[in-house]
Amino acid sequence: MTRTELIKKMISVANQELQSHGYTFSAEAAAQLRELVTSGVNRMTMVELQSDNKTTLAQNNMREFVRRLCENHRRETNTRIVENRTFSWGRMSICPIWPIC
Repeated sequence: MTRTELIKKMISVANQELQSHGYTFSAEAAAQLRELVTSGVNRMTMVELQSDNKTTLAQNNMREFVRRLCENHRRETNTRIVENRTFSWGRMSICPIWPIC
């Protein structure tokens, strides 16, 4: 898988997981997501990018990140839009999780 393909796939996985919980990202949080995913994928080696096990792990870790994000968002607010503040908290709460951080 190329870096570009994995970036698109991980963003898609994140959006699907978020939507399955009834939420969407604000424009700012979506930009943070793209930055987070791009940074994580860029840290992966070519061997990792070609490994089905590693790319599946990366996608599963993205799902876990979004699940935790949704849990926190549900506790903190009753809106359906995940803002950048919630996104930043989620990012800090899950690190270190490969390859996200």
